[in-house]
Amino acid sequence: QKRYGDPTLDEQFAAIVESSDGGAMIAATVTPGVGGSDGKVMCIGVDGSLAWQTVVKGDKAEKITSAVRAHDGGMLFAGQVNLQAGIYKRWLGRLDSAGKQLWVRSPAVADMAAPAAMLAEKNGDFVVAGTKQIGEDRQVFLSRHDTLGNTLWQRLYSINKKLELSPGALSRTPDGGWLMAALSHLDKPTSLNKSWPAIIRTNAWGHINCNTAGGCALKSASQCDDGNSCTLDMCDPKKGCYSKPLGGMACGNGKTCVGGVCI
Repeated sequence: QKRYGDPTLDEQFAAIVESSDGGAMIAATVTPGVGGSDGKVMCIGVDGSLAWQTVVKGDKAEKITSAVRAHDGGMLFAGQVNLQAGIYKRWLGRLDSAGKQLWVRSPAVADMAAPAAMLAEKNGDFVVAGTKQIGEDRQVFLSRHDTLGNTLWQRLYSINKKLELSPGALSRTPDGGWLMAALSHLDKPTSLNKSWPAIIRTNAWGHINCNTAGGCALKSASQCDDGNSCTLDMCDPKKGCYSKPLGGMACGNGKTCVGGVCI
């Protein structure tokens, strides 16, 4: 048992994932002073020693809420940027296995999305789930991103006007779809303040019913797999399965994807 972090600062751990060498990477939020915060990732060796630490800074109040190990052994994290009281936007980032910051992504405007769970894919993509504030209502969101953090698609789900994703409550289904757990609150608060558990299950492309899924309704992820590690397998409700070429990703034996081809 060991203590990590700076005892003179307010540091809140958000997630821990196993590193490729058997150690651990810890994602946290550090508040160095009044009015601001930054993300922080620490890598702990198998002997408990601190291998490296990286502070991911921004110009506002950033915080990490979820993290997973990336396909290359680094870390992907998700969180939010608090712009002002009650106004925020999602915040995504990636570090390599040595702690070097590869990129940080955040929308230009406040999207009122608070990530609460992540999963990484073998091809470098990752999926983020959380709660999105829309006016006075809350909905669960699910978004898929490529290895550079670009958004490939996003879906919204609602049961009533107050649906919130539970922290870490995102998993894969055997057919390649997604399973989320949430809390459904009463439309109008009462003295009882009741809430009920809710389960959201989607196909591989985030659709929950045939009306929105179209030609993808009965297709699993494996049915749209073209067998090429340098393409992203997708499904469009109108045209069905299709693939998008990938570039810049490692595809084995020291080769790299270039325009959808492993070279």
